[in-house]
Amino acid sequence: KAGILPWQGTLASSLSSEEALWALDPAGAARILVGMKPSSRKSAEPGILEVPTPLGKVKLLFKEGVLVGIGLPGLGGGLPAVGGGTSPGKEEAARAVKALLAWFQGDESLLRSLPRRLEGTPFQRRVWETVFLVARGETRTYKEISLQAFGSPSRARAVGGALRVNPLPLIVPCHRVLGSSGKLTGFGGASPAGLALKRRLLAMEGVECGSR
Repeated sequence: KAGILPWQGTLASSLSSEEALWALDPAGAARILVGMKPSSRKSAEPGILEVPTPLGKVKLLFKEGVLVGIGLPGLGGGLPAVGGGTSPGKEEAARAVKALLAWFQGDESLLRSLPRRLEGTPFQRRVWETVFLVARGETRTYKEISLQAFGSPSRARAVGGALRVNPLPLIVPCHRVLGSSGKLTGFGGASPAGLALKRRLLAMEGVECGSR
């Protein structure tokens, strides 16, 4: 393929076919995946679509026609317990896949406009709604989110607790929330895999760890 950079070819040689396609031609990968039949992406679990992305397979969980959960591979693909998912219609599935793939190409608008439901306590929803406002390429600290949501930085630890159970990462971009010194913390229980994923997501947005 003309125009492939040396690092792309090296990367692609060590990846699966789906990941390699993303490394070499993200736009082409998106077109191919959007053109696939939704049924070919369904998992064995009702209400769940598995979508290949640059991160690996991302799970989308639907209930009653709306998106209620996103499972990221670096976090074990965990999804919120919402009772039982219900399979989306073909149009809803295709729209969700297109929106997710657009996110990885820098366009968040489609994913953020999908019909969705955040299921949680009033405190959790207040935190998630506040973090929803953090724009791509920006970061906030837990104290700043606490101050913005509740008028005081004293609830920073509880803010972290709410973000640990965030059901819709990427839409509610909890990876953009850092420790008070700009340190990576609190993603996927602060596991090595979770922090590596947080770093990778920020890098995709042009944010260097520790930068504000």
